[in-house]
Formats: sequence, structure tokens, C-alpha cells
Amino acid sequence: LAIAILATYACSGDEARPPVIDSNDLTQKIIFENAHLDTPPHVTQNLFPLADLVENVQQSVVSISVDIVSKGRFFDFTDEGSGTGIIISNDGYIVTNYHV
Repeated sequence: LAIAILATYACSGDEARPPVIDSNDLTQKIIFENAHLDTPPHVTQNLFPLADLVENVQQSVVSISVDIVSKGRFFDFTDEGSGTGIIISNDGYIVTNYHV
């Protein structure tokens, strides 16, 4: 299968190549000359370092496992789900994805 894919790609000709960009296009030059790659200062200010962030939330992350047994006519069926969640309140409410 891998050989067939490689052969198809190699024989596909110019369609597989990216388009050539004309470097003389004035619009492209203006965009690149006016682009600022510096990060705005408000993005980097007042952010927790990653270690502090992990320390603050690690006690709120929980692992969840669910087993549901359904009675069938002849056999029982077991559905399983697992995932993670986050405790959002002091009385134990947990937010998780729907599939859990």
C-alpha cells in the first residue's frame, strides 16, 4: 500500500507541486514589509508560569470511569466510558466531556 501511494505521488506531475508565488507582486511585498512579528506586550503580561499553573489546578483534575450494565434477553451488556474532569465547586460538581 505504501509503495502504491508513493508511486501515485511521484507520477502525479505538476498537480502535486505547490504553486509558484511571483516575488515581484507588490501586494505581497507590502504585506510582508508591514507585518509585525513581535508579540504584543498585553499577551505576555500577567501570565502564570506553567509550573505555577499546574500546581494551582492539579488538585482539581479527576479521573472518571463509568460502567453501565444493560439487561438483555439472554445476556447482560456492559458499556464503559472513561476520561478526565475538573472539579468546579466545593460541593463536588465536575465538568467533563459528554462521552464520559
